[in-house]
Formats: sequence, C-alpha cells, structure tokens
Amino acid sequence: MKTINVTDKDYEVLKELLDELKTQDNDSTANPMWSISSKHNDIITIEDSAEDYMIFSNDGCDNIRLSSLCEELKKNEYDDEYVQYIGDYDYFLDEIKNDFEERDLLNYLHENENDLGITIIPVKSDNKLETNCGLFKSEVKRHIELNSYHYGENPHTYCFSSWRMPKTEELLNILRSIELKE
Repeated sequence: MKTINVTDKDYEVLKELLDELKTQDNDSTANPMWSISSKHNDIITIEDSAEDYMIFSNDGCDNIRLSSLCEELKKNEYDDEYVQYIGDYDYFLDEIKNDFEERDLLNYLHENENDLGITIIPVKSDNKLETNCGLFKSEVKRHIELNSYHYGENPHTYCFSSWRMPKTEELLNILRSIELKE
C-alpha cells in the first residue's frame, strides 16, 4: 500500500473535508454530485399559468410580489410603503375584511388597478443556475449568505450530478474510500 506524506495541518483539513463529503445530504441526487447556487427569476406569463403576481407602482420603480404584500398585510402591521399598492387601509379592510386570502387581495387590486395607479403582471418562477458550484453544500450555502445581493429573492442551493463523467466519479469515489489513520 502506498502512503502520502502530508503536514499535520493538511491532514486535519483533509480529515474534516472527507467527513463532510461522506456525510452531507445528497438531496436525492446520484454521485458524483455538486451543489450550485441558484435563484428564481420571475418571467411574465399568462394568467392561467401564473404562480404569483408582480404589482408595479405606475409612478415609480417600486414593485412587490402579491404573495409578499398579502403576507405583510395579514400581519396587521400596516406600513405607509403599502399605500401605493392598496390605497386607504381602512377602505381596503372594509372591502375585503380581515380574514382575506391572496385571491381576495388580487381581485381587490384588479378592481381598483386604475384608481390605485398600479399594474399587475402574472409571473412564474424560472430557476436560474449560477456558475458557482462546489463539492460541499455547506460551502455553497455560505457563499450565498455572503453574496446574497447578487442573487435576488430566495436564493438557494441546487444539487446536480456529474452523470457519465468517469474521471470525476473515480476521483470522488477514491476520496470517499480513504480511511485516515494516525
């Protein structure tokens, strides 16, 4: 059997990385696998296939997702920033009551779209995979945390397989099979 000489520090790092490589969640993905940063992009769609709606203020560049607006309004913490989307809060509550659903809010906004000076656009999400990938899901999560401003709303990790890449698969299998002894 061959031996490889490494410093104590490199040995400890290798030991930690091998342990993580062997035990990390594979997200039901076949080996060899990689984690990559991903984000959702909203694309305009027809009403029937909409997953959400973007509400744009006609007098500025502000916008908000219908789901986010609904969530904020349900907290009963009315904020002046929502005036541009719903108008007078008391009138809004009189119209759709306190126990409203997202569909009720959408109907209210459609009925009052011109008066409120808003534009409602149906959207659906399209996953966009970024170019930063790594063997360790934890590393990709940390990258997203440190660079979230590049990824917009709800960035997340995505796991994929290097299917039919025999050299990559062989290398990772060798790494996973290493048993370190002191």
